[in-house]
Amino acid sequence: MKKFKKPIYISVLSFIILFLVWHLGGESFYAEMMRKLGFSYLYGSDFMNIIRIEKNITKSINYFQKAANLGDNYAQAALGDAYYKGEGVPVNMAKAVEWYQKAADQGHVDAQHNLGLAYFYGNGVPVNKAKAVEWWQKVADQGRANAQYNLGLAYSNGEGVPVNKAKAVEWYQKAADQGHVDAQYYLGLAYFFGNGVPVNMAKAVEWFKKAADQGHVDAQYYLGLAYFYGNGVPINKAKAVEWWQKVADQGRANAQYNLGLAYSNGEGVPIDKAKAVEWYQKAADQGQVDAQYYLGVAYDIGEGVPVNKAKAVEWWQKAAEQGRADAQFNLGQSYFFGNGVPVNKIEALEWWQKAADQGVAVAQFNLGQSYFFGDGVPVNKAKATEWYQKAADQGHASAQYNLGNSYYNGEGVPVNKAKAVEWYQKAADQGHADAQDSLGYSYSYGEGVPVNNAKAVEWFQKAADQGHADAQNSLGLAYVEGKGVPVNMAKALEWLLKAADQGDADAQFNLGLTYSDGIGVPVNMAKAVEWYQKAADQGHANAQNNLGLAYSSGKGVPVNKAKAVEWWRKAAEQGNAIAQNNLGVAYAEGKGVPVNKAKALELLRKAAEQGNTTAQKNLKIKFNI
Repeated sequence: MKKFKKPIYISVLSFIILFLVWHLGGESFYAEMMRKLGFSYLYGSDFMNIIRIEKNITKSINYFQKAANLGDNYAQAALGDAYYKGEGVPVNMAKAVEWYQKAADQGHVDAQHNLGLAYFYGNGVPVNKAKAVEWWQKVADQGRANAQYNLGLAYSNGEGVPVNKAKAVEWYQKAADQGHVDAQYYLGLAYFFGNGVPVNMAKAVEWFKKAADQGHVDAQYYLGLAYFYGNGVPINKAKAVEWWQKVADQGRANAQYNLGLAYSNGEGVPIDKAKAVEWYQKAADQGQVDAQYYLGVAYDIGEGVPVNKAKAVEWWQKAAEQGRADAQFNLGQSYFFGNGVPVNKIEALEWWQKAADQGVAVAQFNLGQSYFFGDGVPVNKAKATEWYQKAADQGHASAQYNLGNSYYNGEGVPVNKAKAVEWYQKAADQGHADAQDSLGYSYSYGEGVPVNNAKAVEWFQKAADQGHADAQNSLGLAYVEGKGVPVNMAKALEWLLKAADQGDADAQFNLGLTYSDGIGVPVNMAKAVEWYQKAADQGHANAQNNLGLAYSSGKGVPVNKAKAVEWWRKAAEQGNAIAQNNLGVAYAEGKGVPVNKAKALELLRKAAEQGNTTAQKNLKIKFNI
């Protein structure tokens, strides 16, 4: 017999059939027929393979209602679904729960699961996570993977039951073994982080792979991490990129950021800075803070995009507002130096403060500098020292050196030379040349430590090898004087010359002395004058005085008394007692200047008050004082 191809009306026929069903099969059979009619109307399917029924949600609800009222648990569960989804009836969570409850009480497994969900989320009933777990337990014990997974989450998070990570793993395992993709992912996480089981990266990868192969995006991401870092599998950065690509293509910002790093550093793919920027941009547009930071860096230095300082600031601003400390620091730098924004030192200090409060040592150091020099804030040396201390405690070498200077000079803290040496030592051990030079000085003069010329030379040498001009000069003098090393004039001249060639005025003056006095070299007054001149031009008072002597005596230059006076005057104005004496004599005798006894007396007195014995004698001779 052929089936009917067109739907037929069954009002009379259905009445006859249902009448016979009721009398021949009883109430339960009648309820079953009502339920089957309900599903036929719900899906628009054949009824008992004899009648084709058009889909009609309203009629399906009517038949489910009849069956449910007669205690049919499938119909009761179907009514629960209808009220939950608003299919054929308005959404009514309380009604949904009522029908799920009736079906669940009769052992309908889907209704029991849904009833658990209702109690968990408070849909139609007050939230009661313990009740939710109770219903899921019934379902899970019947082998349903969804409920097993939900129980795993409940035990993992302590929702409805006390936290029990081992129990969570037990339920994840049951669900995962049935192919439940979320359970596979969470089981992977458990092995990855050692939650409820010992850390086992190989096991983690195994479960991530199962979930990833089913398209679980988070599992794909973690699988990428595993291949990238060699967790549970050999390092394979190309594989990592392959998995991250899948995740990134689904719009996940973290994977897009990771792809950006991969292309930037050439890890798993050839270096491609433009590609890196492309992926950073995608992630940054979603608010991924690390991508925003690195996109700012790309615009700042022109990697993958043309240099655009304003764009750099724009992206650092976004990352900084999300609390990324190095973005806050870079934003402070931008405002301080006017890169991409107008100079605004107050704004700069605000961002450095935020970064410093998160422990960024260089930001703490910059705040110290600002307070020390009064750059953007009033000078406050105690505040400066406070910030230097924070940065120094994190090992910032320049902050350690500056903290040493603070203790040495008593700026912001009481003078404490031993403390100064302690901080110089820390910075010097990190190769900080200024600190090495200062440590050498401390050992040379016994400031904060006992005098130890050998130690002084050791530290001068380290700084000198880094090109530190003051240390080179000090090392040269050590070889001249044989302090901490044997006298070695060749070595002395080598180091003095290195320092002098860098423009170090002390070294230039010392070279002038060596040529003037013939120390390790033949006397050469022209050479001496040449080096005195270089030092004098930089304001070196002793060099200015000696240059005046050269012009006065005609040694190395033609006699020029006026020139002599000119250089003595420069040195005398800096308080150089010898120059004050020489200039006083010049005024007394009218050499290079007109005689001026008052000026002569004034200058000789200044020199004498500084303990210059020659000036004291000249006062007696020339003024009978």
